[in-house]
Amino acid sequence: KIFFIVILRFLYSQEVTVNVDRYEVFKGESINYTITVKNGDDPQVNIENLKDFKILSGPNSSTQMQWINGKMSSSYSLSWQLLPKKTGQLIIPSIKVESKNAFYQNTKPITISVLNRTQFKTNKETTQQYFIEVSVNQQSPYRGEQIILTYLLYTKVNLSSFDFSEIPSYRGFWSKELYSPRSLQFKEKRIGNNLWYVSTVKQVALFPTKSGKIIIDPATVVIGVKSKSNRRSFDFFGDDFFGRSKQVTLLTNELELNVKKLPINKGAPSAAVGDWEISSKIDSKNIKQDEAFSFTISIEGKGNLKSIQPSKINFSKKLEIFDPEIKINDKTIQNKLGGKKDIEYVIIPREYGNMVLPKIDLTYFDVKEKE
Repeated sequence: KIFFIVILRFLYSQEVTVNVDRYEVFKGESINYTITVKNGDDPQVNIENLKDFKILSGPNSSTQMQWINGKMSSSYSLSWQLLPKKTGQLIIPSIKVESKNAFYQNTKPITISVLNRTQFKTNKETTQQYFIEVSVNQQSPYRGEQIILTYLLYTKVNLSSFDFSEIPSYRGFWSKELYSPRSLQFKEKRIGNNLWYVSTVKQVALFPTKSGKIIIDPATVVIGVKSKSNRRSFDFFGDDFFGRSKQVTLLTNELELNVKKLPINKGAPSAAVGDWEISSKIDSKNIKQDEAFSFTISIEGKGNLKSIQPSKINFSKKLEIFDPEIKINDKTIQNKLGGKKDIEYVIIPREYGNMVLPKIDLTYFDVKEKE
């Protein structure tokens, strides 16, 4: 009986607690969820069935032991970083916690209030401290037309770090990065009654490769948020020897684009999009039979150089044509991609006499002219 009572007292001295670092967040912000077992063994916990939350990281474990008045107490903690999947009142359900000595206990449910991220645009003061937003300069582009995707980081507090942890694959687009700064530059921006510090953290050029509805998935970033200090100045990423920071994961909004078809007539070749010019040249007009010369086609302008192609060339059978060498010189002007593509053929005339190189057409869609 004495042995049984000692075990019973030991079991009932164990205690399981749960907590979160914030009970109210905006959509796109993460929370830290922690389960702590006091005076117990390594707990066995499974939280993979959380339907309203995405598990970003964890479990991270920590152990603490202390002696008070000759008595030892211990605590074992498991923590996860969770991202709410929707707005509203979301519940982290009761979780079963088991340990090696057959002790188990169910945690208490926790309710998290997830606010709509657009509330920062109102004239009311908001408790939101930071968020990241993505936007495009054109919601309904033509297929093949360049659009610019811009990621903006908003904050009211000092930050110690910033990094993209997950970038979407941009399915349905050909993409090229335009801007990704090594260090962030912040500017003041007032939205309603709220003063924010804003920095452009990335810009990407996108060219839709198909028409219809295309979804741009959210990106995930991790920021280091500095703890409050006695400093009055706003010092982004400044050195603060005594300062501490916590890691916070943020999610951008999702974007939906309606990509329009190109109005190409039946029978016409498929067209690239942009503003282009085409020219051609040869290195000499007086050529000996069986002597090689070069024939270069140049396409220059704004748009996707990868997709722009001249019409099919029908060379004379009296000419021996070698596979062309293609040189691309990319150029970006005011965030518009473009440049010059040279297609150089080496040609050998196998007969003598006057020969004509064919004219070459370039078909493209001009967005401004809509033709």
